[in-house]
Amino acid sequence: MEGGPFSSDKTRSKLRELHASIYVSVKAATSTSDKIIKVKDEELHPQIVELLQGLMKNSKVMCELHEAQSKILFEVGSFNCPTYEGFSNESQSHATRLLEERVESWRLCFSEYISAQKSYLDALSKWISTCFDFRPGNEGNNDPPLLVMVKDWKSNLDKLPSTEVTKCMKSLSNDIRKVYVQQGKEQHQMRKVIKMTTKFDKKAAALKKFEDKVLGSKSSTKEAVQFKLDDGFERLTAKRNSLATYKSRLEKNKAKHICGVQKTQTLTLERMLRGFSSVFESLVNFSRASAQMYADLIAYNGNANRSDGNMTT
Repeated sequence: MEGGPFSSDKTRSKLRELHASIYVSVKAATSTSDKIIKVKDEELHPQIVELLQGLMKNSKVMCELHEAQSKILFEVGSFNCPTYEGFSNESQSHATRLLEERVESWRLCFSEYISAQKSYLDALSKWISTCFDFRPGNEGNNDPPLLVMVKDWKSNLDKLPSTEVTKCMKSLSNDIRKVYVQQGKEQHQMRKVIKMTTKFDKKAAALKKFEDKVLGSKSSTKEAVQFKLDDGFERLTAKRNSLATYKSRLEKNKAKHICGVQKTQTLTLERMLRGFSSVFESLVNFSRASAQMYADLIAYNGNANRSDGNMTT
């Protein structure tokens, strides 16, 4: 037979080399997995708990701040201030537009904050699950406490009233937009009134000049007398009627402008005040619920550690 016993020896030698290579690789993988598990248990877990404690404190502080803001807005709403009779200008419109942009940016930042937390927890959960799979003999066992805590974190995060916060912020942004649009209408009407007032003054000056010509002339010539009787008084009456009609139009547009000013004030003082109050109230509820969620997760960690200690002893 070709090769004989030498071929079999060569095959066995190759198998021994392959077995040794596999053994070394498995040992290296096991060593690496042990290090990863050690990092998870001794470094990551305490850091996660520390993060939860920081988030709980931050939520409590934010809750206190939003409660203070809500109280201030309540006091502002119950304060009967005198009617503000100022008109909107370009500077005020710019400020309103900037406020709308800031509120919308606020809403987007809040949404991104929630999304970032969810993405972080998804990635963390997958990584911990992978580390847990490295440990031999885990088939059918329960999830480790850290993984349970992370999953609970993700589940409870979905239950927080974050949607209500974004809805209130969006509603506030829409109210500010309405104020901005109304300010534009008010300014347009104001420019119309200014233009009509200028035209009225010119018409009034022209009428005065014509009155002086008709009524103030001392000429007794036949031509002057004939002008007064045949043409002057008739034209004077027509000019007076025309000016009176134009003045009536001007007064109506002034009244329309005042109504616009009052509407702007109503939108600003009522809708924006109500909008900010709703936002801060929703943030109070969210911050309070968040603080409780983090406190529960920390408490679960403490209970899990005590259970592990009892089982170990």
